[in-house]
Amino acid sequence: MRIREKKYYPAYLILLLLLWIGAYRVDVKLSGVAPVRISGWEESSTLFRGEALKVLSMGYDTALADYFFMKMIQYFAYQSDNHLPMTNIIHFANAISELDPRFVYAYEFAWGALVNFDARPSDLKVKDAGEILRKGWRNNSDSWRIAQDLGFHNFFYEGNFEQAGNMYDAAFRLSKPPFPLYADLASRMRAEAGKPEIALVALQQQVNMTQDPNIRKTLEKQIQLVRTEIMARRLDERVEAFHKERGSFPNSLSDLITAGYIRKIPPDGMGGSFTWNAEQQEVESTSTPRLKAHFSNAYQPPWKKHGL
Repeated sequence: MRIREKKYYPAYLILLLLLWIGAYRVDVKLSGVAPVRISGWEESSTLFRGEALKVLSMGYDTALADYFFMKMIQYFAYQSDNHLPMTNIIHFANAISELDPRFVYAYEFAWGALVNFDARPSDLKVKDAGEILRKGWRNNSDSWRIAQDLGFHNFFYEGNFEQAGNMYDAAFRLSKPPFPLYADLASRMRAEAGKPEIALVALQQQVNMTQDPNIRKTLEKQIQLVRTEIMARRLDERVEAFHKERGSFPNSLSDLITAGYIRKIPPDGMGGSFTWNAEQQEVESTSTPRLKAHFSNAYQPPWKKHGL
């Protein structure tokens, strides 16, 4: 209800003054968060409680979230310049998410600050950064940006290729228009996880859902790449069987035909065929590289995985 009568003005002004004093005291305390003391985050943690913040905001949740975001940037600048731990980034991100769960940039900033600049040990900062992104995804399951970041985090920092594939799939579905690179990354993640067949199913679903002819063409090419990888892995299994029984690797894939392990060398589906690289001890395609994630050697042929 709007205050109209003049007799309420003094009370209204007193209320505004009290709110200003409260906000000033909170600002002073938050400014003391950096530099971090040994128990700094414990001393300041009460400032980040969602219930208290909801009362303090008096309905202006997004405005208070913006305020905490600016304070988080100030805190980050001081900590990174002095190569200090960034534990309070977690509390800032949680406070912002309580006030405005849809503040996508806050999750992204907190994640980037932790994994790239936090002075704590890698396992701690990677764990906390991942939890922030996962909270962001729970609150923003329609955000391709969070899906993309979480896909990269699962791949690069945690080595969870299957979950990385799921997140890149989500990024592909949510990006407008769909960005084919995410479909490619999802396929590579699932190939690394040893599940290229799942990638094949997901890609076919994406083709069925896509109307754009250029995107469909790109996805169909990706489907063929996955099929090529599946055939290559079947040849990996035949090479392993040959090695186990004979104690040596074939000189070429033709040796597998002679020994009865395969009937013929199949085409790779991309206009080439499969060959055996004796030096690298790998089945290769003459027309396309094996479907692997960049910066990763997670997938190993059976004989390399077993140390043969």
